[in-house]
Amino acid sequence: PGEIARARDALAASAPTHLVLDGELYWQWLPSPGCGSFSPDGRELAVAAETSAVSGVIHVFELPGGTLAEQHEVSLRPSRVLHLGGSILASGPVDSTYRRHGLVRSAGGRATKLLWSSHTLLDLAPYRPGFVVLYRLGTGSAEHMRFCANDGEVVRDVPLAGLGLPDQYCRVLAVGPGSRSLALSLADRLWIMGGDPARVLASGRAD
Repeated sequence: PGEIARARDALAASAPTHLVLDGELYWQWLPSPGCGSFSPDGRELAVAAETSAVSGVIHVFELPGGTLAEQHEVSLRPSRVLHLGGSILASGPVDSTYRRHGLVRSAGGRATKLLWSSHTLLDLAPYRPGFVVLYRLGTGSAEHMRFCANDGEVVRDVPLAGLGLPDQYCRVLAVGPGSRSLALSLADRLWIMGGDPARVLASGRAD
């Protein structure tokens, strides 16, 4: 009870931080927040905004003050962003048809394309010591799970079937403490993955 009361008092006493996304008006597009990600230590917040049908910008704010620390322009329309600490990942469509997607890593003022054009990105999540991306090479092709190091180097790339998972639209529902466990939604079931290399630990259907 005492801890709950102190947490309540801290929330009541805290003031909200207002973050302003500076930018020009591109045609009918405004640089409004679309998605975001806290850094692993919670000291920064990366916020992605679209600036056109095929481009966007990522703002990195220092917390708790809200000072703009970095800004990265990306040649895709960001639908997901992931702050890894030393780098920022952004994924999304690279053209107005939404049929082609890309994954970009920004670090040290440079942007690197990790996946591009022929891929359909399904989801993106942290997975220590880097990240995991779910993607499909093209319409009708198998879905893959790619495990990468923080710098984008591919550690392991396997089709879902190779992990004992159905080849259907997959989403990451949650990432466990330490980023070594994944809860996935797939084929109307909940799947729990973990370990090194990652493997299925459990599955079940929520009735």
